[in-house]
Amino acid sequence: MTIYNYVTNLDLSKRLKELGVSQESYFWWCNYPIVGFKVVDGDHCIIQYEHYSAFLASELGETLPERFDAYRVNYIKFQKVRCEATQKYLYLCSYVEDGGYNADIFIYDCSDENESNARAKMILFLIENDIVKVKDL
Repeated sequence: MTIYNYVTNLDLSKRLKELGVSQESYFWWCNYPIVGFKVVDGDHCIIQYEHYSAFLASELGETLPERFDAYRVNYIKFQKVRCEATQKYLYLCSYVEDGGYNADIFIYDCSDENESNARAKMILFLIENDIVKVKDL
């Protein structure tokens, strides 16, 4: 596996920056003149070039709100599951309401084959649907 398996893809990284999500991460997408976009650590990102945070799942996990009572969400849940149709593994990021004994009710759910992307999709969903404000992340 390479670092590209562990960080948000370029499109999601761009969208997060466009919506004003804080650009604090260990890795960055940097657009170098000859080779184009590459993921590098912060020490090797040249800020004069176009650049975006390439977030790790752990960095985004710290950003996601634990709960928001207005929507009766009790907790956030992260899972790795196997898709029956494709036989590929997917990472799920879900906000859940406790429905009682073994009866979780999934309120919001985002998935991707990359865990960082699943968490980024959830942050984008929450912001774009006015469920949370960027300043509260």
